[in-house]
Amino acid sequence: MNTKICTSIEQSKKLLSIGLDPSTSDMHYREWKRATKDIRIAHMGKAGKKDMPAWSLTALLELMPDIIKVDEEYYTFSLIKNVIEYVGHDGNILYSTGGESFVDAAVKMFELIDNSKNTLK
Repeated sequence: MNTKICTSIEQSKKLLSIGLDPSTSDMHYREWKRATKDIRIAHMGKAGKKDMPAWSLTALLELMPDIIKVDEEYYTFSLIKNVIEYVGHDGNILYSTGGESFVDAAVKMFELIDNSKNTLK
């Protein structure tokens, strides 16, 4: 299992593009200009104006709803290994994502929910 501590810069950009509030991030990437290249390193804490927000798995999971209601059906959150799912009482799966890490699966889940136009609230 891949253990990532937070979203990558690319994943952070994706989450911002689908509307995640940057103030919900609990980490950030700070950029330093070096003579030969730019270096970005993840840090704990809120992002400053010039920093790229990043989300830990804990922050992402806190933003996901426990239950999603579609019409009259309720789907509950489930986390198993590298898979995140929303499962109905009858075992039907509304959404299912996986990845190399839980962070990857969580980012994919936000994309699935956004693409389906169901709300995270």
